[in-house]
Amino acid sequence: MMMSQQGEVVWKATGPCAMVIFGAGGDLTRRKLIPAVYNLKESGLLSENFAIVGVSRDMNDEAFRERMRREVRDHLTGEFDAQVWEWVEQRLYGSPGNFNDPGAYTRLKEALARVDERHGTGGNYLHYLATPPSFFSEIPRQLHQVGLARQPDGHWRRVVEIG
Repeated sequence: MMMSQQGEVVWKATGPCAMVIFGAGGDLTRRKLIPAVYNLKESGLLSENFAIVGVSRDMNDEAFRERMRREVRDHLTGEFDAQVWEWVEQRLYGSPGNFNDPGAYTRLKEALARVDERHGTGGNYLHYLATPPSFFSEIPRQLHQVGLARQPDGHWRRVVEIG
């Protein structure tokens, strides 16, 4: 969002970014987060260089895409546009793991490197914790351990906790 010289609000699309959703198999993701991403795309407010990596116990690319394809339509605020959904779905990736397992974060780091290459997300990561509050300290600690919380070479990294 920006202000014009006339004081009007001007919305502009985001820059390159990968959104990582911890707890991607949960209710918040299908009811709120993915529909919000869909609406942002439909409104022209997402960069073409955007992708989502969902982290959950039994999550892989196809499982994440299939579940969202099946469930998200019921939670959209407007008419369903197949082209918008196709764009979103092509940017959904799954990364399996338990939030207490250091190996899950190594796999996530590898998945993000592939997403960066495929979608040009620029190494910018928004980590969204759609998890119980009991993981709010563990996940950032693990992200730090594998270097996913550091901001090297002008890349930005953020952690969002909703509690």
